[in-house]
Amino acid sequence: MAGVCGAVVVAAMVCLAVELATGAEDAAAFLVVAVLAALMGLVLALRFRLPPTIRTTSLLLAVVGSTAVAAAFAALPYLLTGTLDVDAAVFEAVAGITTTSSTTLTDPGALGHGLALWRGATQWLGAAGVLLMIVNVLPELGIGGLDPGGVVTRSARRVAPRSGAAVRRLGAHYLALTAFALVGYLAAGMPTFEAVVHALTTASTGGFSTRADSLAGFASAGVEVVAIVVMAVAGTSLPLLWRALRRGEVGALWRSVEMRAYLLVLLIVAIADLLGSGVDDGVARSIRTSIFASTSAVSTTGFVLEPLSSVAPGAAAVLIIAKGAGGMAASLSGGFKLVRVLAVYGYVRRELVRQLHPESRTAVRIGSSTLSESMASRMIGSVSLSLALLVVGALVLSSVDPALESSAAIIDAVSIAVPSVAHAGPADVVGATVTWPARLGVVGRLTSAVLMVAGRVEVTPVLVAVAIMGDRARVVLPARSEPAERDR
Repeated sequence: MAGVCGAVVVAAMVCLAVELATGAEDAAAFLVVAVLAALMGLVLALRFRLPPTIRTTSLLLAVVGSTAVAAAFAALPYLLTGTLDVDAAVFEAVAGITTTSSTTLTDPGALGHGLALWRGATQWLGAAGVLLMIVNVLPELGIGGLDPGGVVTRSARRVAPRSGAAVRRLGAHYLALTAFALVGYLAAGMPTFEAVVHALTTASTGGFSTRADSLAGFASAGVEVVAIVVMAVAGTSLPLLWRALRRGEVGALWRSVEMRAYLLVLLIVAIADLLGSGVDDGVARSIRTSIFASTSAVSTTGFVLEPLSSVAPGAAAVLIIAKGAGGMAASLSGGFKLVRVLAVYGYVRRELVRQLHPESRTAVRIGSSTLSESMASRMIGSVSLSLALLVVGALVLSSVDPALESSAAIIDAVSIAVPSVAHAGPADVVGATVTWPARLGVVGRLTSAVLMVAGRVEVTPVLVAVAIMGDRARVVLPARSEPAERDR
């Protein structure tokens, strides 16, 4: 957690400098955040020492705790400046840390430069935390990490990081992608400050924008093309890309079955969006808009060019499903991840074969790679937990939030729960004065925040943290004494 505090200090000081250079209206808030984060980081660094070995339960608890600390600090500037109420500030902070594009702000352009940069920085740092999870946490869960036991395809095993240098390699890739986005946006004519913010939120697949109508507000084909490229790369496996670029083996990308599935999904979603929205704006413009919508949905970035209501219901359903599926494993995107979808498909296929041929011993396969039974059960369990979380979240949203009391409440709730768990969540109407998080009540926002956290850090660490806290609570609370037997 000391590392989280250090990152908060750096981000707050940069925003403080921007505020001092542009008006200093919110400078005091960032100074307070920097001081508090520095004090907390100092106390943690002096009080605790990192042990040579960490138990899995302790690691998972640390992940959830670090996310909570980061969200708390992320919410402070909104509260100290009076920009948002408590529940809205918590929602905005969680959306930032989990790289979800949902926002309670009706007009992000009205924010000062410091707060606007702070929103982008929280998403960029949140994605940096995902890199640490890729290397250190997912291998422990065995559901798509980068160690030999956590990666299901042979091509992925060959590029799996095996040391602390993994974070530096992936971090260099992340920085390069961010720099490419910045240069691309500047070349496309985007104003400098907005280019910086959008570079942070595009490379991180966060989707926050400085404008109420997202990238549609720039009305620039160049901006859209840059966003498409960066979002597509961010949804690709970072280690696989590193190997292909480092060794010049572009063919390694195509040999990956998950990469082929990723490209196929992008194509299918783009065609569905094109068929559902038509070509009223011209063929070239319509094709570009559909490719943009597909890339934004599959990478779970959440940028939008047109309202979801402008496409046919079938195409809208395809876009929502694509957000749930997400990008490749070991990428910056969210969702279930395509490798788990492929694992579910392989498992179902194997079970159907067993029904027809009970004597067969067919293994679960993803392409040419064989999935062990333990790995298959872990992945199926992970997907099942995520689906259960989605169902519970949708039921809570449709039952308790007054904004969803219409006859189509459950449909609206599902359309909110899926992007929240997949941390994709774009605004439902481009250019609208109110987005769906702003329409939700306190319970709805907090429920969505929980879904976003569980979706980003995985359901398993959250459940482990809840179980550990429950056990500790039982130890602290005195045991209930049995009533004395009455005299007869």
